[in-house]
Amino acid sequence: MSGLADGLVEGMTRTLRVISLAMGNGIALLIALIVFLYMRSAAAVPTPQALKLINTLTILSMAYSVGAIVVSEILWKKMIGEATASDVNAKTQSAYILRAAMREGAALLGGVTLLLAGQNGVLRAYPAYWVDLAPAALFWSFLYLHWPTLENLKTELNEVVPR
Repeated sequence: MSGLADGLVEGMTRTLRVISLAMGNGIALLIALIVFLYMRSAAAVPTPQALKLINTLTILSMAYSVGAIVVSEILWKKMIGEATASDVNAKTQSAYILRAAMREGAALLGGVTLLLAGQNGVLRAYPAYWVDLAPAALFWSFLYLHWPTLENLKTELNEVVPR
């Protein structure tokens, strides 16, 4: 590999790994809280208004998740495409954080929807709403597939900015 990607340094990737780990663990803690509250919500009976709210939030969560993935990839490519040899580390770091943050936002929206569904009895009455975990699963798969090692970032950079 040669060109722009050669300017990437290990220190920047360590920072990105810490941020990625914190983001992934934050979502995991939210899901653990949801499961805990779900286990304690046996007596909650959902109202029609609660069901309508969860329906709406589930639709928004799924739409936002798809939109966040598409937009985050477009912004990633745009920001990386504007990088120069002097600012490649800063641009790569900013672009990666933006891409991850947009996807984390979708995971958080799905988690909040699931939390509300668990608290008001909708989740126990209609277990299909566990689908609101999908944005979190997509976020974790993103972190797994795009873990910010120096080699992975160089490969991704070279895919966006040919040598």
